[in-house]
Amino acid sequence: MMMFAIASGSAFLARLIALPFSALGQAVSKRVQVPMRDGVKLATDVYRDEAVKQAVVVLIRTPYDPTGQKANAERWVKAGYVFVAQDCRGTKASEGVLAPNNNEGQVGHDTIE
Repeated sequence: MMMFAIASGSAFLARLIALPFSALGQAVSKRVQVPMRDGVKLATDVYRDEAVKQAVVVLIRTPYDPTGQKANAERWVKAGYVFVAQDCRGTKASEGVLAPNNNEGQVGHDTIE
């Protein structure tokens, strides 16, 4: 199992980015549903290069379509990072109800944990 060094030491993100991907030596992505403490699942796209053994994670959370982040993700992966883009609660492919600025701190914390 391949593991990455993560600045926050988050066990969940370590498991998330260790998921199997199909291509080697290039930016590849995988969509996963990340559970929050209340059971709501948030759509999360993980981009990484399987050839890189350790990498720092760049995490963004957006109420807009995270597939629009593909070009940014590829640049970050090319620079040696893992890039994670997550739909905010209640937007696009994520479950729940969007309440701007109401629960973003808690949801961000749950994502990292």
